[in-house]
Amino acid sequence: ITPAAERLIKEGVPLTPGQAMGGLPKVVESGLAAAPFMGRAIEEASKRATAKVNEVVVNSALKPIGKQIKKGLTGTDAIRAADEVIDNAYTLATESASLSYTQPVINAMKKAPKAISGLTERTVKESSEIIDSIIGKYIGKKKLSGAEIKELDSLLGQTSYQYLSPTGTVAEKNIGRAISEAQSAFRAEMLKQNPRNKKLLDAHSAFRQMKPIKDATNKALAEAGEFTPAQLLSSM
Repeated sequence: ITPAAERLIKEGVPLTPGQAMGGLPKVVESGLAAAPFMGRAIEEASKRATAKVNEVVVNSALKPIGKQIKKGLTGTDAIRAADEVIDNAYTLATESASLSYTQPVINAMKKAPKAISGLTERTVKESSEIIDSIIGKYIGKKKLSGAEIKELDSLLGQTSYQYLSPTGTVAEKNIGRAISEAQSAFRAEMLKQNPRNKKLLDAHSAFRQMKPIKDATNKALAEAGEFTPAQLLSSM
């Protein structure tokens, strides 16, 4: 059993032997799933594990801000709910924040598409153009107010989600991933320039813990927006 699987089991996730150990148990479990009667039982056990993984792992990431998502949410619904909670935490934190809108800050966001592996040159170019259009609104400002910080952060997040739609093409989803990476760079800069802002520290801690979960979800968007225990375990 892997350390990540052991951690989930301690949190109360009812992993099947195949999900927990992989290898031969997973092969045997997959074979039994194709058999009459046994298949339905294994499928139901797997579904229970998937739902519980979503809830337990997402809520664990939200602990720094003391919040939880609504019970029963899975896949992209769970991720969106968690993002809303984290966005609200950032909104409260940025009320008393400020940010010097220097060239290094701008460059960090501009470089985001190139940090995503597997993107074509065309996707990198399209992503960069979209990011430029968002951050360009603030070019010329020496310092952003709390309201402006939140506005820019929201624009990056909302645009990312538009491209990460489960019905979108692979290219569109990759654009969404690149814009999300630009938002990550911007949030890192928020924290760097406001290191004593406790609310911002907590919000950013939850955001960092959610990132691998979001990465696992984005990989599973083609599968009806659900991420499985196996996909999550591989990201932990």
